[in-house]
Amino acid sequence: MANNVLIALVELGYKVDQLPFNDYIQKNETKLIDGVLYYKDIPSALLFISQYITSGIKLEDHSFDVFGTMIDLSRNAVFTVDYFKQVIKNQAQLGYNEIWLYMEDVYELINYPKLGYLRGKYKKEELEVLVEYAEIFGVHLVPCIQTLGHMGQYLRWFSNTKLKDQSDILLAEDEAVFELIKEMIKTMKSIFKTDKIHIGMDETFGHGFGRYYKINGYKNPKQIFLDHLKKVNDICVSAGYKEVCVWSDMFFRTASVTDSYYDPNITFSDELINQIPTNVSLVYWDYYNSNEDLVKKMLENHLKMNRKVIMASGTWIWTKLNYDKKKTDATAKIHLKLSKELGIKEVILTQWNDDGAYCDYDTQYLGLFDLMNEQKSNKIDRKLLEKIGLNSYENYVVASKINELGFSPVHLLWDDLLLGIYLNQFAGYDYLQFDTPLRNLVNYEKELTAEPLGHTRILAEFLRLKLSFRRNLLKAYFETKDFNQALIDLAQLENSINSVNDSFTYLWHKRNKPFGLEVLQTRIHAQISRVKEAKYQIESYINKQISQIDFLEEVIVKEPYLPVKYIDVALSSKQ
Repeated sequence: MANNVLIALVELGYKVDQLPFNDYIQKNETKLIDGVLYYKDIPSALLFISQYITSGIKLEDHSFDVFGTMIDLSRNAVFTVDYFKQVIKNQAQLGYNEIWLYMEDVYELINYPKLGYLRGKYKKEELEVLVEYAEIFGVHLVPCIQTLGHMGQYLRWFSNTKLKDQSDILLAEDEAVFELIKEMIKTMKSIFKTDKIHIGMDETFGHGFGRYYKINGYKNPKQIFLDHLKKVNDICVSAGYKEVCVWSDMFFRTASVTDSYYDPNITFSDELINQIPTNVSLVYWDYYNSNEDLVKKMLENHLKMNRKVIMASGTWIWTKLNYDKKKTDATAKIHLKLSKELGIKEVILTQWNDDGAYCDYDTQYLGLFDLMNEQKSNKIDRKLLEKIGLNSYENYVVASKINELGFSPVHLLWDDLLLGIYLNQFAGYDYLQFDTPLRNLVNYEKELTAEPLGHTRILAEFLRLKLSFRRNLLKAYFETKDFNQALIDLAQLENSINSVNDSFTYLWHKRNKPFGLEVLQTRIHAQISRVKEAKYQIESYINKQISQIDFLEEVIVKEPYLPVKYIDVALSSKQ
């Protein structure tokens, strides 16, 4: 096993003959005794070595057998092989030993060409390259797919109607569906060097009530789910898998009187538990709850089911322009603390990419550093991030502050200039409500002087101009009738939109396959047309061609919750 560590060190550019270690021996913990480095796994060894030769600090092991991440590759951003290699190498140097590849449809099935069609799907050879590369660093790659719900990207095609129950749910108890799943499992087994697979099955709302109901009539959805799980598990076991992971929410939702996942008062019958195969691991996903009592109760309820439990928390990059340190600290740190207390041995930090993968992915390294550092008694040198070729800790902290400026930056990014769905919710027609967030943005832009923060600087300017335009439009329309500043804002916005598009495009080509970029480009470039429309509306009003700006005459009724999705903010119609 020592040779494996040496290969990883050489790959990272270390001169191994100059390192202060006489030997490297794999054991159940990482420690240095009489010049011999005993290590739990290669990532633990790499982190230990980097800190020891830098500062002489001997890092202690954390309590987890698996401490890894899950990367969402299904929301348009499919990493190139080269970029994914960098991610694997970086995460290994930060001490993370497992990566789940969340792939709803972005892998190739030879007999199902519409799976991943025009989505940048990985060919078998590409995934094999990643598996081999990860092996160098002792990082365990695990396929994380879907075998019931979240299949909307595939089921959108008319040619797949026969496989459909609901719009994004496969048809249970159907032989054609089972043949598809067999092909999925067989392909994963032929690529990944693991006896562990994640088969998804979360959020399957309405299963059994679409085409299934028309074909088979009513059957208890809970039983449909359990029967499907058993069948898919049998397929996995037959293919050679020993451990089959599932997201646990549907067990809870179907057993809860409130249909809630996070129901602390839930109880499970022996009848239900006995229908869950013993080799199935329950993945408790929670990225939201910071109440220790609730999280502890959820973990305890999972453990009562007498199956292996994996904690899936998250480093918050979804629905964010940059990683959100404050939100992650408030949730993930509690999840890790309680997992440790209750003896959970496997923890995964999910990195979702909901609604288009627009977050600057590299900013998430701040979260990985912080959460690993906490497990190491805060002894890791912050310079480690720069040492492994990333941005500085301080710059990542500044980037994360875009989430703390007193408004929702993603809502504002997609908010239409005239409809103002988000800003109506935020401030109504009271233009003075924009003063504080505008001041915050002006001050924030002053912090964005470092070259690596260029993308964030471009976004901050764009957000400031959108707020400024809305403020000046409202003030002019309802008070002064002087639209000069609003028109100046519009002229600047057009240039800013082009800069935003160019910046997103640059980062995308640097990291991802070209597919999926059209979503961001279309959303961003459409705003140029809306700038022109806003100018037309204002000039028509000034020239008395219209008696009012209709967009500003609507009665505003605020919603209790406004989803952070483009379609819910940018458009008046969802058709």
